[in-house]
Amino acid sequence: MTGRRIGHLPARPTWDCLACGRLWPCLTAREDLWDEYARVPTALCMYLAACFMECCADQPAVSAERLYLRFLGWVQLRRPARPPDPDWLPARPH
Repeated sequence: MTGRRIGHLPARPTWDCLACGRLWPCLTAREDLWDEYARVPTALCMYLAACFMECCADQPAVSAERLYLRFLGWVQLRRPARPPDPDWLPARPH
């Protein structure tokens, strides 16, 4: 054994975590994903939506609602501390 750590990644078609065996994304995977995508949370949502769709195809017996909550229900996009300055918008044609 090389001592290399196994990442908390999904094993298909079960979508269980390779490292801990829990449903993926497990808590550690969620923390890792949030850290990885901290600056681009929309990209995190897009990645998880793709995983959600693949899992739906791999596990048609599981309800889409249940899988949605598992893959996307924990993600919260944060509102900026203050609204963007409206002056950055291009001027409206007259």
